[in-house]
Amino acid sequence: MERPRSIRPGTGERIDAMSIHFPADDARRSPTRRCDRDPVACERCAAPVELLTVLPRTVDHAAYRIFACTACNFVQWIPE
Repeated sequence: MERPRSIRPGTGERIDAMSIHFPADDARRSPTRRCDRDPVACERCAAPVELLTVLPRTVDHAAYRIFACTACNFVQWIPE
């Protein structure tokens, strides 16, 4: 099955859509507490980051901890 794609006008950047499936019996929990290797500051602007969510490991990919900058909204995906 082909994933939907679009091109950002004027830049030529391709944007791929992504969806996450959560089974009905797998209740969404609040993100877990911080780990020692979690980023403290944004890679772009050095502002504080907050943990958005944790994606569990599946057959297709490793587990990820997803952080967003509180100032510039830059998103960091950190593999577990």
